[in-house]
Amino acid sequence: MGKLYKILLLSSFFIVLSLSSYAQQINLVRFNNSANYTPGSGVSVIINPTGVFELNNQFILELSNPGGSFTSPTVLSTLSEFYVPAINGTLPNGLAAGTYKLRVRSTNPVLTVETNSFTVINGSTIQAPKANSSITANSNFINCINCNNEFTNFGSLNRSDIATVGSGGGNGVNLPQRDITICSYDTNFNYTISLISKIDVPTPSITTTPISHTAGVFSLPTNLGIGTYIFEIQKSNVNSTSIYSIVFLFHGNATSLGNSSSEQICVNENVTFAIDKTITGIGRNYYGSKYKIDFGDGTINEYTHAQLLELTTLNHTYTTVSCNQPTSYFIIKKELFNKGINNNCVDYMLNGNGVTKNVNTSSPPTADFEILPKQCINTSIFADNTSIPGSYGTNGCFNEVLYYWYYKRPGDSAFTTVPTNSPWLNSSFDLTIPSTIVTIPGCWEIKLLAVNPDFCQIISEKIKTIKIEAVPTPTFTNNPQSPICAGTSVLFTNTSNVLNIPCQEPVYSWTITPITGTPATSSGYQFVSPSTATSQNANILFTQPGSYSVVLNVTNSCGTFSSTPQIIEVFGDPTVSFNPNTLTICDTAPAGYTIDFSQSGTSPTYSVAPYVPTSYV
Repeated sequence: MGKLYKILLLSSFFIVLSLSSYAQQINLVRFNNSANYTPGSGVSVIINPTGVFELNNQFILELSNPGGSFTSPTVLSTLSEFYVPAINGTLPNGLAAGTYKLRVRSTNPVLTVETNSFTVINGSTIQAPKANSSITANSNFINCINCNNEFTNFGSLNRSDIATVGSGGGNGVNLPQRDITICSYDTNFNYTISLISKIDVPTPSITTTPISHTAGVFSLPTNLGIGTYIFEIQKSNVNSTSIYSIVFLFHGNATSLGNSSSEQICVNENVTFAIDKTITGIGRNYYGSKYKIDFGDGTINEYTHAQLLELTTLNHTYTTVSCNQPTSYFIIKKELFNKGINNNCVDYMLNGNGVTKNVNTSSPPTADFEILPKQCINTSIFADNTSIPGSYGTNGCFNEVLYYWYYKRPGDSAFTTVPTNSPWLNSSFDLTIPSTIVTIPGCWEIKLLAVNPDFCQIISEKIKTIKIEAVPTPTFTNNPQSPICAGTSVLFTNTSNVLNIPCQEPVYSWTITPITGTPATSSGYQFVSPSTATSQNANILFTQPGSYSVVLNVTNSCGTFSSTPQIIEVFGDPTVSFNPNTLTICDTAPAGYTIDFSQSGTSPTYSVAPYVPTSYV
């Protein structure tokens, strides 16, 4: 029944692996729950963490309370790793007999996986069957296992993609170093060795194979290729079992960087590197590998193997130029780190020489210039080039810029190019359009393009508009026409020439002047809201009779110009008087006296301008 359980468990793992290769999960590959264990015996859980576990993650092996709950678990072992294929532990001495479970817990992210229940019986302790490898640790091989420590890894981390254990030419493992010896081998016990092979590329798979031994010595199979291999060593007597696992690593140290973008780029553009995840690239590296990528500009990133595998490309944006670097390039360096290198089984050590790439970054110029917002027709247009040069080069920094000027007159459908050798350009590449060209009023567009002569070829463009103003000719009409009666509003409609020309910014002012010698006064008129003295059109109420001069003034960049004065006559109410103002006539009836008002003494006196009567009754 135990064997059937393990086969089903492994099949379930294949389904999980195929559905989601990178889901964050601790997959239980193997745990022998069919055996009986005694206090002090060794236990081993083989797992396959998938997805990204952070650099500061820990894997913790915990023992449940009796019965299988984890309300107050006992920690059996803690590994500060972001990937482990196996985790060993020792059951506490004095552990009460009963049924228990094991749990593997990660800290970042927080995940757990539990084993099925297993049985602890009373009995003598069986020491965990550790092992020694014949591999000599050097620049090509690591060997962290021995009978006195808890390290589990040995093997090689610099193999080629086609290497096997049995390969010749230094690409395999020499025959004398293939042997593995079980520590404190005792013929009073039975030893069973299972090889769990975890292959990641080209096709992920996990298989289990029995391994034979002779007096506690067994050998690495010669057909093992790139992969992670767990040797589960089971030491048993008729009553109980103790298990320990060691991990044979047979991987590469690929650190290739394949450019997907140019090695000469503009600042603020991504430099992109393809990640070769195949067996010829980082696909043959160990999942417990750590990578450091120094982009040369002060940016240093660290990645776990899983993090790199989840990236489609490796991208970085440079914000500064490289021409001021000692080599005029940013030197990108990718390095691989593993534990076990240089016989250091605790710390991550540099594995191999890494790989470097050179990237040259340049900044484009920024086109800009200053012009007046408006000016008078028939005057030269001056554009002051205020562009910011770029910076580029592979032998120091250069900032030469190519400038191209254009202009578009009102009514033109396209820009006109100013030749680069035009006398309109000075040594600073400022532009002066002669007054003889500036003969059309309206909106003129000036355009400047700036580009490096080499390297970063981003073209910077700046377009500005200048309003060329016509010489004003102020004119207006008024309604009603003069003369008018006091109390009448007159609408003055502006008909100046600048009203019909686009892109003009004239300023208007109306001047009303009482004419001396008439009753007109400065308080004898007022602007009717919303019109004011500066409105385009004015509505003026005249309340005081007299004569008023009305002038429209128009001001723009050409100066101030005034219209011909318009005289508005404002009439008041006429009066009539007699002197003497009484006349007595005595006559007999019937009365028939006729008064002749044209005769002296009866002639009326009429009011004078601006009160002259216009009709008589």
